[in-house]
Amino acid sequence: MRQTLKFLHTLASSGLIGALACYIVVLLCAPSGTPQTYADMRQTISAISNYLLLPSLFVALVTGLLSMAVHR
Repeated sequence: MRQTLKFLHTLASSGLIGALACYIVVLLCAPSGTPQTYADMRQTISAISNYLLLPSLFVALVTGLLSMAVHR
């Protein structure tokens, strides 16, 4: 049980770091000249958040709390 929780927690934290790295790449490389490109950048950030950042954050939070409960 402990090893599974640790593995899931590590995997989720890797997803968090990857999502933040994607944010950095999008913010540095996206042109911000017109309102349309700005809207496209916001949609990209929203997709990263919905499909990578928030699920990883949820899994990391839940596995961290379960790990604390198992270790007590």
